[in-house]
Amino acid sequence: MTNPTKSELRRFTLLARDVGCLACRKDGRANFADIHHLVEGGRRRGHSESAPLCPWHHRGIKPDPSKSVILNEQMFGPSLARSKREFVARYGTERELVKLADKLLAKVETNIVGRVA
Repeated sequence: MTNPTKSELRRFTLLARDVGCLACRKDGRANFADIHHLVEGGRRRGHSESAPLCPWHHRGIKPDPSKSVILNEQMFGPSLARSKREFVARYGTERELVKLADKLLAKVETNIVGRVA
């Protein structure tokens, strides 16, 4: 995969900082995020097909390291990396998350333009 362009880097920043983890958001929590790239057919799609997920929902890194994976899953929901089927059932497919990320990003960008004007 190629390095992200300036526009794609801006997308990543806004998604991670201003949109936050989509799974946490669906559960009523706010959380910072990594950038998850859509994977279809075993292949990672381009940088523009990405969605924000926190380290737990994205990579399975426990939010509470003192607790077991099972307890973390009970407290924070399933992780895409650890329980993809359960993750998709609760939060939607990767494609659906990218569409939601695009929709929320458009709102963030509209607010940024409104603040500058």
